[in-house]
Amino acid sequence: SPIQEIRINDELLSSDSDTTIRLDIPLSLCEGENRFHVQVTTENGEQQKEFILNYSRPEDGTSMAGEKSPFQLITAANLIYTNNATAVKEDTTAGTKLALTIIPQYKHMLNSTSDLLVQGIILREKYSDSNLENLETVYTQVGADWQNRAGFGDWQLKLGWTDIGGKTSGLTADTKVETDIFVGGSVRLKALDNKNLKLGLRYTMINAEESSSADYDADGTLLTINAAWNRKFSGVATNIKGGYYFNDAKGMYKDYSTLGLGIAGKYPLDKQLTIGGKLNIKQTSYAETDPQKGEKETLMLSTLSVNGSYKMPKLFGITATGELTQKQRSSNVDSRKFSELLANVGVIYVY
Repeated sequence: SPIQEIRINDELLSSDSDTTIRLDIPLSLCEGENRFHVQVTTENGEQQKEFILNYSRPEDGTSMAGEKSPFQLITAANLIYTNNATAVKEDTTAGTKLALTIIPQYKHMLNSTSDLLVQGIILREKYSDSNLENLETVYTQVGADWQNRAGFGDWQLKLGWTDIGGKTSGLTADTKVETDIFVGGSVRLKALDNKNLKLGLRYTMINAEESSSADYDADGTLLTINAAWNRKFSGVATNIKGGYYFNDAKGMYKDYSTLGLGIAGKYPLDKQLTIGGKLNIKQTSYAETDPQKGEKETLMLSTLSVNGSYKMPKLFGITATGELTQKQRSSNVDSRKFSELLANVGVIYVY
C-alpha cells in the first residue's frame, strides 16, 4: 500500500504517497554504536525496525564522507502588507513592512540516543511608513534543548532567554516590551504506541516594561500546557493542536487565561510545490473588571491562512513562500475589536 510517512529517530523525512521510495539522507555519527529507529506508516499499519551502525573516526582525524554538519543556518526574508497596521476597529491604516529572521543552530550528538541543540532566533521587522506608532519590532531568543530518545519516551527539555523590544514613532530610544526566562519540555510517549501525539509544558518568568500603576504591572509568570497530534489523510499532512495558557501577573488587571485550538494541513503537489492552510482560534478571559475598559474582558482571536512554498530546483537551499491571512478579533469591549488582512511573500535559505 502507499507510504504515508517515514521517520528516522522520530524525525519526519518523507510524506510521499508512492509504494516504494529511495532516500538519500546525511546523518550525524558519533564514535562507537549509533542506533537508527526507522518507522514506516502505510494505510495498512505501521512497521518499525532498528539499525545499529558502529563508526570509528579515521586516525588522521578527518570526517567521514557525507557526514552532516552539526551547524545549520536558516535565513528568511519577508515582505508583508497589512490593511490594518494599528489593529483598530475604525480609521485603519495600511502598512508594508520588511521582516528578517535568522536562526543559527548547533546540534551536538552526545551519544546514540541523545543530542544537545543550541539555537538562536533573531527577528527584525520595520514598517516603511515612519509615522506608524509601532515602527519596529526587535525579537531575540537564545535557548538550549536536550533531546533524548531512550527509555519510555522521546523527550525534549529546553531552557532559554527571550528579549522583546522595538521602536516607537517619534522616539529616538528603543522601547522595551519584556524580557523572559523560560524552561519547558515535551514528550512523545512510546507507551502509547503512537508517536503522532506530543505533550508539552512550559513555564515563563516575565519581566515587562515598567507600568505607571501597580494594578497594570505585567511582571509575572506564564504557564503553558499544550498537546499536538499529527497524521496524514489522503496525502494531506495534518496537525491538530491545543493549548492552555495561565498568566499570573503582579497587576490585577493583567491576569488572564487563554484556551487555544488549531489545525493545519500541507499537501505536496510535487517535489517542489506544496500548498497548505491553517486555522487558529484563541479565547482569552481576564480575571478582573478593568476600569479602563469598563468590562471584565473576554476576547476571541481567529486566524485563517492559506499558504504555499516552492523549492527552487536550480537554487539549492532556497524556498519561495507566500501566505494570505485573515485575522478577526471579537470582544465584549467594543474598542478592542478589529479585523486585519495580511499578504506575505518571502524566501527561505537553509545553509
